[in-house]
Amino acid sequence: MHSTHVGIGIGMLSGALIAFQLALMQIFSITQWYHFAHLIISLALLGFGASGTFLAFFRERLLRHFAAVYPALLLLTAVTMALAPLVIQIDLFRFDTYLLFNDRRHLLRLALTCLFLLLPFFFGALAIGLSFVRYGENIGKLYFANLLGSGLGGLLALALMWLAPPAGLPEILAVLPLIGGFVGRAHKQSRVLFGLGLIVLLVMNVDDPKLVRSEYKSIEKTLLLPDAEVVSRSHGPYGLLEVVSTPALRYAPGLSLNFQGVVPSRLGVFNNGNGLGVFLPKPAPDSLSILQYSTNALPYLIQQPEKALILSSGTGEQLSLALSHQIPQIDAVEPNRLLVALMQEEFADSTNHLLDDPAVTVHLLEPRTFVQGSAEFYDLIQLPVIGSFFGSSGLNALEQRYDLTREAFGELWQRLSPDGLISITCWMDYPVRNPLKILATLSDLLEKEVEEKEKHLAAIRSWSTVTFVLKKSAFTQAEDSTIREFCGHMFFDPLLLPVQSGFDREHFNQLDDPWFFDAVDQLVTGSADSLYHDYAFRIQPATDDKPYFFQFLRLKSLNQLSQLFGDQTVPFMELGYVVVWLTLLLVVLASLAFILVPLVPSSFSLKRKFRTFLYFGGIGLGYLFVEMVFIQQFTPFLGHPIYAASGVISLMLLSSGIGSYFSGRIRLSPKNLMIASLCIAVVIVIYAVSLTAVLRAFNSYSMLIKIGLMIVIVGVPGLMMGLPFPLGLTDISKREPSAVPWAWAVNGCASVVSASLAILISVEAGFLWVMICAALSYFMAALANSPIRH
Repeated sequence: MHSTHVGIGIGMLSGALIAFQLALMQIFSITQWYHFAHLIISLALLGFGASGTFLAFFRERLLRHFAAVYPALLLLTAVTMALAPLVIQIDLFRFDTYLLFNDRRHLLRLALTCLFLLLPFFFGALAIGLSFVRYGENIGKLYFANLLGSGLGGLLALALMWLAPPAGLPEILAVLPLIGGFVGRAHKQSRVLFGLGLIVLLVMNVDDPKLVRSEYKSIEKTLLLPDAEVVSRSHGPYGLLEVVSTPALRYAPGLSLNFQGVVPSRLGVFNNGNGLGVFLPKPAPDSLSILQYSTNALPYLIQQPEKALILSSGTGEQLSLALSHQIPQIDAVEPNRLLVALMQEEFADSTNHLLDDPAVTVHLLEPRTFVQGSAEFYDLIQLPVIGSFFGSSGLNALEQRYDLTREAFGELWQRLSPDGLISITCWMDYPVRNPLKILATLSDLLEKEVEEKEKHLAAIRSWSTVTFVLKKSAFTQAEDSTIREFCGHMFFDPLLLPVQSGFDREHFNQLDDPWFFDAVDQLVTGSADSLYHDYAFRIQPATDDKPYFFQFLRLKSLNQLSQLFGDQTVPFMELGYVVVWLTLLLVVLASLAFILVPLVPSSFSLKRKFRTFLYFGGIGLGYLFVEMVFIQQFTPFLGHPIYAASGVISLMLLSSGIGSYFSGRIRLSPKNLMIASLCIAVVIVIYAVSLTAVLRAFNSYSMLIKIGLMIVIVGVPGLMMGLPFPLGLTDISKREPSAVPWAWAVNGCASVVSASLAILISVEAGFLWVMICAALSYFMAALANSPIRH
């Protein structure tokens, strides 16, 4: 085989592997929860590392039979990739996240699932690694093909998500390695096998495998209700959107105990099996909305807005409430195109053509992106309800909300008219976390914007919800009285009143622990330092560096919480966060078992092993750390995490591929390797202190300019970070060829750990520290080639 043909095959294989990762993330988001995205990334990298170990032991034998082994590996990659959705659904492999901590069988099933999903990445990486060894003189060009294919694979996955259901994506992607085998000009027998493989894949695609979801997903619990059925399914990059009909689903969050009517049944809407809400119709003229009997109605009692902004309008709950108060001009912002299309087309009658009302203008953007680009001023800005009617048990712990940070609320504040209001409602969770964190963030904002923040903040509480209202000007005595009268009429309790003091906070709705009120007072009066330090959960104000994670658990509080609630209960308070720690433990153990330990007895010197460990481990950690931070930073900049992730991954890989392509023009020497790593470390430090400010300065520009800026910002360090790996691999192959598999394995091992480690560092310390750790990793790589070590 010619190296050019192999390079084309490697490009197609690499694209399939990256797209397969994204497809698995979608599948696990549907069957379990999205936290397993980090596990998928780690498994992919573990496959690459394990392939390096395998190469170390069987290098010569594999090279002697390269013409037969290479196409066989492509075929095995395609087969295991196509079978993945089927295999992980059978009883032997199917696990449930909720049962991982009280049924050991599910831990075993998780381990078996990981082992099977490791196979396509192992076979694919082995084909790539074997090609690198076989055509070492062209490693720069082959690495370029690898990264180019990977970059295009991310864009391919995004396109296919619109065209094919999630369960069918792996079968479609499995075609690419087979085509790569044909291009590679394999011998006749291999071509026959590839042809048969294509036929089998075509047959398999006729009937997509059914995805079996966790029985604890919101939609699965809803389908247990009488006469429940899924009446609509649609898919896209945003996930699988389903609508469920049942006469037993009646939705009225925080409904007043004074409500005397009948709560009507509604259609439930679910994204990847998680509850989004229900379709609420546009109210008839002069009729009352059921939400007027909820705490959400408070801002409309304080004043009658002329112009309102509804952020993340979702299934139309807040929009229906606004229309019931006959607001003449409403901007509704919703990023999910599938959801908007359903409401405007298939379920237009069910919503009474809510989005077609003349007063409503729909904007298909992420809320913060819209606010940053808007020059309008609003009398009321309504945010979506925090928490879920369907519950979550902490499984949304790692969801990052940039629309709930101090900076985001500051941007909303700037868009208010002189007497404008910001309103946000939270479900009461126990132990209390969401209401306290929201209040802490609002209080921190007012501390910087006004002199007497107590006069600009009001809050009321029902038996299940808390509504906070900020006013740009001070509340008046009349407005204070209106709030108290509304509470008395609806059997709500005032939590914060802007004028009156000494009121009863538990007249209608008593709490088991009145400590909540002490915490609220501490947050408002500005004496919350001791509360932040002593409380068992993180409730400090959210910032862009440490956005609003729904993860509140503090590790140092585990013993205290275990004593209060029991060892079996604590994991379910923040289950998503615990899953990431479990993922990190699994991948570390797997990395040691499959990558490092088998290579310890390798023949080359201990000094060379240590230098190789520092260099390839450093660039493996640093690369993934930077990639994770870029995805985080560009999510609010571009308006959606899907576009940020696909754009960053593709640009990083494409630019790194270009860097690797030109790496052959750099003279090999320890000094040059050190300089390259140091330059990258310096650039990362510069980015760490300036990236947020640069992106904020361009927030209001057009999408075309934003994309151009993104190409420059991601492309420059990406190109530089494409140099160290091929340079180091070429250098070590000339100095000590037997160390090449060790280098490949160490790089894979570091990359495996970095995916989960980056998210844990970001939660515990913030994304700035992830960038600092990335710079330190590249400095470590530079140290491995410093003159001191020679």
